[in-house]
Amino acid sequence: MRFLLLTLLLSGSAIAQTAAMYRTVSADGTVTFSDLPLSDDSEMITVLVRSGATTSNARQPAARAAEEQAVVDEAAAEQAAANCAAARDSLQSLAASNRLYRVLPSGERQFLSDEEITVARAEAEGQIAEWCQ
Repeated sequence: MRFLLLTLLLSGSAIAQTAAMYRTVSADGTVTFSDLPLSDDSEMITVLVRSGATTSNARQPAARAAEEQAVVDEAAAEQAAANCAAARDSLQSLAASNRLYRVLPSGERQFLSDEEITVARAEAEGQIAEWCQ
């Protein structure tokens, strides 16, 4: 009696872990899967289903991916805003200063020539154009 009960329980759990699906191939070769047969050519297939899986669980990875993409987009927007602010500050500093310099590895200051200042200002304007849209 116990053996029969155990066999019934195990077979019942195996049925609960499979689902019937239909595979239909159209004339142009497009393959469609559905839970109902779409035509007489639909072929019934068996799909293994995770325990407790529902239709909403199948959509969760897509929703999770959309949420992750939104977080990435938000971080990229914040980084772009920070880069824009830094580029504007750099251009303002370059425009307001007459004597600009760079610090050498030895700690000494090397003053920029007028041409180098013009190039630095053009680079700052390019960064503003890139980040501040």
